[in-house]
Amino acid sequence: MSGLELGTMLQEELPVVTLVVNDACLSLIKASQDRHYSGRHLAVDLRGPDYSRFADSYGTRSWSCRDEESLSSCLADAFRS
Repeated sequence: MSGLELGTMLQEELPVVTLVVNDACLSLIKASQDRHYSGRHLAVDLRGPDYSRFADSYGTRSWSCRDEESLSSCLADAFRS
């Protein structure tokens, strides 16, 4: 996703819940570099936007979960809304 899909979902009033998992890197490429280059990484760590603020900029609701324990309640709230 590029992020613009969020605008389309809202414009078309689609009942979609989107889950964003931000691990701040290109995980598959980083794992490959771990295996092939003894853990030396090149251009795989990313600094992304504040995804909650991004959702807010489209005028939609968002929930932030920082740990596994809060994930179920965040998802339950999202599906109820």
